[in-house]
Amino acid sequence: MVIECRLAEIVEGTNFTTVLARIVNVAADEFVLNEQGRLDAAKNGLIFYDSFSNSYFSLGEKVGKAWGEGRKFV
Repeated sequence: MVIECRLAEIVEGTNFTTVLARIVNVAADEFVLNEQGRLDAAKNGLIFYDSFSNSYFSLGEKVGKAWGEGRKFV
């Protein structure tokens, strides 16, 4: 799955930078879609990074700590 974004704003804080963007396109291979053509998260194997806890999660399950452990997911 690919989410294409357009930069909207960059907010510089004292110890952080926040990047805000608008989604302009979403594309996915057919094998990750269900019979209705919608994204099937179980087929996709999605993971995401939570910067507040420096952790990676997979559908709600923590799968590793950030940085060193994250390299195995790239």
